[in-house]
Amino acid sequence: MNADAIVQEVEDALVIFQGPHAYVSSSWYESENVPTWNYQVVHVYGKLIPLTEEQLIEDLTILLQLFETGRRDAVLWETISEKTKQQVHGIIGFKLRIDKVEASSKLSQNRNDVDYRHIVAQLERGDEMERRVASEMKKRRT
Repeated sequence: MNADAIVQEVEDALVIFQGPHAYVSSSWYESENVPTWNYQVVHVYGKLIPLTEEQLIEDLTILLQLFETGRRDAVLWETISEKTKQQVHGIIGFKLRIDKVEASSKLSQNRNDVDYRHIVAQLERGDEMERRVASEMKKRRT
């Protein structure tokens, strides 16, 4: 089965955009409770529309211009070798006709102010993902 056939068979698709997420220890609460996971996510439902090779190349050209322009030794579609261009055959390009979008976040919104501030402080000491969760939490409550 070729790549175009795979995309054409998908009438209903789900694309998940995962935002920052992090474990929240119950030791960060004032009183005993269960640990949890804080997260942000968006689910996008729709129909996949396959791109022709011409449309895919057009989109790749635009992406390269967007991210490469201004770089020393920029890599643009017009300047890459024919051998590299042949790799386009390994890419399944598609657009999504969106029917429904569901966004969800669980950022300890049920916790009291003391716990909330303590969770933010603990996450700020963590890795990049944990700090991103803390930043999102601070936007909602200080």
